[in-house]
Amino acid sequence: MKKSIFILAILLAVSTTYTKGQNQLGKSDDLARISLTPIVPDELKHIPDNARKLLTNKLSNVVTRNGLSGSATNPRFVITANADILTKDITPTAPPKTAITLNITVYIADVVAQTVFASTMLEVKGVGDNETKAYTAAINRVAPQNPQLKALLEEGKTKIIEYYNSKCDVIISSAQALAGQKQYDEALATLFNVPDVSRECYDKCMRISLDIYQEYANQQCNQQLSAARAAWAGKELSKVEEHLGKITPDMGCYDEAQQLVATITSAVEAEGGSAWNFKMKRYDDSVDIEKMKIQAGKEVARSWASHGTSKNFDWSWLFPGSKPKTLEQPKAAEPQKAAEKPKEPQKATAAPSGQAKQHEPLGNTTVLNKLHATVTAYHGDFKGNFTVLTDGEYTGTNSVVSWSSDATFFIIDLGSVKQINGITVGAVANRDVYLDWSIDGTNYAKLTHVLGSWGQSSSVFSIEIYTTDPSSKNYEPRIPVKPVKARYLKLYSPKGSSVSEIVPLGL
Repeated sequence: MKKSIFILAILLAVSTTYTKGQNQLGKSDDLARISLTPIVPDELKHIPDNARKLLTNKLSNVVTRNGLSGSATNPRFVITANADILTKDITPTAPPKTAITLNITVYIADVVAQTVFASTMLEVKGVGDNETKAYTAAINRVAPQNPQLKALLEEGKTKIIEYYNSKCDVIISSAQALAGQKQYDEALATLFNVPDVSRECYDKCMRISLDIYQEYANQQCNQQLSAARAAWAGKELSKVEEHLGKITPDMGCYDEAQQLVATITSAVEAEGGSAWNFKMKRYDDSVDIEKMKIQAGKEVARSWASHGTSKNFDWSWLFPGSKPKTLEQPKAAEPQKAAEKPKEPQKATAAPSGQAKQHEPLGNTTVLNKLHATVTAYHGDFKGNFTVLTDGEYTGTNSVVSWSSDATFFIIDLGSVKQINGITVGAVANRDVYLDWSIDGTNYAKLTHVLGSWGQSSSVFSIEIYTTDPSSKNYEPRIPVKPVKARYLKLYSPKGSSVSEIVPLGL
C-alpha cells in the first residue's frame, strides 16, 4: 500500500461526489452500495445443518435480488435469521408425514455493536418424511421477492447510513486509538469501511487515512530495512533484494535504503563480484499505481474481514437460546506441586456476551502485583480521554472518563494472557461498574463488579477507590473476584458512570 494510493482514492472520490450534511442520505442509488453479509450462525443448534445452509442461501438470494450482495468490506453488518417450530404434527396419511409450521425471524444487525436495525417475521409451513425434511421444505417456501423482506432491507440499509452519519467522530476516534496502539491495518480498515454515500464522513476518513497510512508505511519500512541490513551482514543478496524491494518512495526510510543499495553496490564491485544492478522502486507508471490502489484496498478489507466470519462473532445477545462458545484456559505459569491436592476447575459466571471455562490450575492466587494495561478500543459516547483509565492517576481534573449510556464500553488489553487475582477501581461513588474478562477479545465472561452503594462519600461527583488488596486502606472485601487467566477486560456500567482508573492485580 502506498500513500499515493490513498491520495488517488480521495481525488477520485471527491471528483465524483458532492458533499451533503452528516444527517442526510444521498440518492436512492447510493443506498444500493451498502453490502450485507448473510449468516445463519452455527450456534443455532436446533436448526438442522441442511436447513441452516438452505436458510443462508435464501438470505443470499434476498440481498442479491435487492442489490445488497457483493464482497462486503465490513462484515459487521449482517442479515441473519432464526427459525423456531410453532406447530408439529404427524399427518394421517400412509405413509405418515411430519408437518411443521416455522416462525422465521429475519434481522438486519450490527454484530459488533450488538444492535438490531430492523427485523420481520415470516410464517411458513413444510411437510416431509421426517422433521429435518419438513424443516427444509418449510424454509424452501421463503420467497426472496417477499414484500416483507424488501421492506426490511429498505429500513435496515437506511439505518446503516444513519449510523455512519451520526457516529463519524466516534469512528474516527476509534481508528486513531487503534493507530496509537500500532494496529494500523485495523485502523485503516475502520476508516475504509465507511461507505462513500456518507459523503462528509467518508471524505474525513480518507484524509485521516493518509496520516495513519504514513505511520504504517514508516513502521514497515524500518522493519524491512533492518531485515535487509541483517541479510547483507550474512552476504545473502537475494534476501537483501527481497526486503529492499518492499520499500517504496513514500516510506520514511527510503533515503536510508538507497544509501544501503549504494554501499552494497560498491562493496560487491570492490570484491570483484558481478555487477549488482538492484534498483529501488520508483513511482513513474500511472497504470501500476492504479493497480496498486485496487490491490491495497483489497488487502485492507481482507485484513478486517478475516475477523468477520460467524465463528468469530458472539451471537448470544441476539439468540439467547444458542449455546455460547467456551474458551479453554492456558496452562498455569507455575507447575503444581506433587504434594498439593489438585484444584477444582474454576468456573466463570455466565456473561451476556460469552462464557469461558478454566481447565488448568492457576498459579499463586495471592500475588497482587499491578499489571500493565492499556485501553485499545471502545464503543459509544463518553467525555474525557480514554487513555487516562490506565495511566495510574486516580484524581485530577483530566483523570476521569464519564458516560451516561449502557451501550458504552471500553476494552482494556494486558498485552498478553496474565493471571488476574484482583482489581483496583477508581469510580464515582453512586454508580455501579462492571468488568468482564476474555482471552481472545471476542468472548467475555463476568469478572467482578463494584456497586455505587458501597461508596462512603455523599457527593455524586466524588471519585472513590476500591481494591481487593487487603493491605490497602481502600480495601473493599465485598468485591467478588475469582482469579482467572485473561488478556482483555471489558469495562461498562448499566446506567453510565465516571471512572478514573482500572488496575488489574495479579501475576
